[in-house]
Amino acid sequence: MRKVLVYSIPFGSGPTAKALVIAERLRRQHSVQLATYSHGLDLARRSGSGLSVIDTAGRGIGELKPILDEGLDVLVSVMDLTVARLVKEYSPGTAVVFVDSLLSWRLHEYPDLALGDLDVVDLYIAQYDPGLDLEQLSSRLRPPGDWLHLVLPLVVPVGPASVEEHGSGLLLHYGGVSSPVAAARRYMRFIRSTTSVVLDVVRGSCDVAIASVEDVARVLATSNVQAAGTRYGCFGYGAFQRAIGRTQLLVTTPGLETTYEGIAAGRPVLLLPPLNSTQLHQVMSFHSAGLSCAIPDSAWPDLYQIHGARIHYADKTGRLCDLADQLATSHAYWDVLAGALEDSVSSPLSRQRMVEAQRRLLPPQLEDGLCLIDAFVAR
Repeated sequence: MRKVLVYSIPFGSGPTAKALVIAERLRRQHSVQLATYSHGLDLARRSGSGLSVIDTAGRGIGELKPILDEGLDVLVSVMDLTVARLVKEYSPGTAVVFVDSLLSWRLHEYPDLALGDLDVVDLYIAQYDPGLDLEQLSSRLRPPGDWLHLVLPLVVPVGPASVEEHGSGLLLHYGGVSSPVAAARRYMRFIRSTTSVVLDVVRGSCDVAIASVEDVARVLATSNVQAAGTRYGCFGYGAFQRAIGRTQLLVTTPGLETTYEGIAAGRPVLLLPPLNSTQLHQVMSFHSAGLSCAIPDSAWPDLYQIHGARIHYADKTGRLCDLADQLATSHAYWDVLAGALEDSVSSPLSRQRMVEAQRRLLPPQLEDGLCLIDAFVAR
């Protein structure tokens, strides 16, 4: 049995959800603890997994030094190279696994980045997304192999007992919303507007569950954006998986984790406009791959311009905040969203076509990331 720490940066909810998946897998044979902070900490504790969760109180290793001093065999860092480097410098004997959902985004945002120079990483697990340029990857990285692996989405498919054959109701998911560069309140006009359109289209015909961080859920639950049969909440990871298994349609911001979780459960996914630079990169890839997006034609030129701009990702996110504000009062956005919802909710054939497009998203030759991490930790 080895001592393992699984750490996640709270950039939205995706990294912590992935950390929970990895920790649950590793705890079968090893001593495992979780570490995160901010809303990542809230999600980890809400998930009720029984795992010990360390509050790092920020992006540093001060709170981790006691377990590093005792001797830590493996750090699995989900999406945070800074903490990985700090741990390696403080405890050179600790092996580092870096789990990256954003390799495609990194290559796009940092044209001069040479990931082969990441000497702190012993195993690099890069989750595939359809925007990844494999030729560019091979020219900028040392050869894949024992160091870097492109893998299938690191999600746990919803078990058959939790999946209704056709589903019922609608799951509206805004994700973690907050990030180190934009607080949740920056998006509230867009979130209220989108929620109003969704509830107006559904008009009580089916139950709606709305999932986000606690601050967003609380604002929606106490505002005038309400309807009978609507539930607002910050779900733990297991509860969220069960909600995906029960729904007939998943409407979500274009984060990788929730999109892939919906695909793994065989649920049709309708993507909302992106709220940060990583979601922007992802929605471009998903749209090109044929996934359904509730984005008006008038918004695409702005999205392409922001995506291609050679500016810092925080500035891109700021521009997307401004665009979200514009969409909050845009009749074009309301009409596109309402039309996509009406078609998807009322037509089983439309939902089936969405699912078929999603199944073509991933190439068949990808490796199983959980098995790779398992084998690395055990050796």
